[in-house]
Amino acid sequence: MASEKPLVLITGGSGYLGQFLVQALAKANFQVDLVSGEGLQQCINELAPLVGVINTAAMSSPGACEKDSDTAREEEAGNPVNVYGKTKLEAEQVIQERWPNHVILRSSIIYGPQSPTPVARPLFLQFVARQLAEGTPTSFFNDEFRNPVFVDDIVRVVLKLLEPGTALSGRVYNMGGPERLSRVDMAVKVAEAWGYSPNAIISAPSSSVNRGVASPADISMTSQKLEQELDLTLTTFSDALAEIG
Repeated sequence: MASEKPLVLITGGSGYLGQFLVQALAKANFQVDLVSGEGLQQCINELAPLVGVINTAAMSSPGACEKDSDTAREEEAGNPVNVYGKTKLEAEQVIQERWPNHVILRSSIIYGPQSPTPVARPLFLQFVARQLAEGTPTSFFNDEFRNPVFVDDIVRVVLKLLEPGTALSGRVYNMGGPERLSRVDMAVKVAEAWGYSPNAIISAPSSSVNRGVASPADISMTSQKLEQELDLTLTTFSDALAEIG
């Protein structure tokens, strides 16, 4: 007899990452408004006892956070340079203080296939593919570095953490992909993997655009601790592109 999936509460289930986690773990679907709190208590009552709570709810746009700093501070050691980063750090500190049985996953740019239901914010990978397919000259930053992480890898990590016998709590892990890449690096790899001409790719410094919000130049990270302690290997950007097709 196959074992049942663990019973968990996923917040932010309509967002990009949340949709993939719901798809992997879904048993029931409750609609909850985290801003007003409507439906939350009923959801918790219906699902109790819970194996875990996975929080993916967030204001994911740094610009929106900068304009509305109070909304960005959800009830939930870094050096953030904008409201987006500061509120993420504040959330970590609240979780560490209130709930000792926690695991915090620090992700980088999350990419993957289109989500089952389109999300409001533009997705970087799909934006790159569209610009290249249309041959539209587009500037990509060459001096900001991230570790883009495949959405399927995040789902694998979460499922691993939910397995019975995974005695990990009170931990903070980096959960970026295995490569340090600039946005122009990513665009070039998309062109190579999916057969687009790279001629539309314009390499430009981040200073060429006024985004109205400070952005850190280098938030690359090593995720070796996560890989070692969970006994898994994170997917390279090129391998993920080949899998997405």
